[in-house]
Amino acid sequence: MASEIPSWFRSVVGEQIQRLVALGLAGGPGYDTIKLTAQAWAESLWSAPVQWDESLDTPRLRTAFQAVARNAERWPAPRHVLDALPSRPQPRKLPLPEPTPEQIERNRRWLQEELERAGLRSPRRRDRQ
Repeated sequence: MASEIPSWFRSVVGEQIQRLVALGLAGGPGYDTIKLTAQAWAESLWSAPVQWDESLDTPRLRTAFQAVARNAERWPAPRHVLDALPSRPQPRKLPLPEPTPEQIERNRRWLQEELERAGLRSPRRRDRQ
């Protein structure tokens, strides 16, 4: 499984683990096990049910680790990072297309007919443009 984890992911997790270790949190790993700790965390996070993507998830991982570091009083577990992982940014929505004059007229006629059917508008006003 370890060979499946891309280098960008290992790099981000390793960098963030080093930052957590630097905080000196209770229950944290010793300096001599940082590399193994980073490997274990990378494997744990990579196996989470997330379709990891470098461009989308690098900033999300950093943000999650920062949130965990900010709130931690003891050494956290990988699930704390997953819990702090923000949602992916949503793609910009395209603006709605402007209706054509034909669509506007068709919708106006439909609305007039529905209002007449509901008794909210009298039929004699139908010829009004």
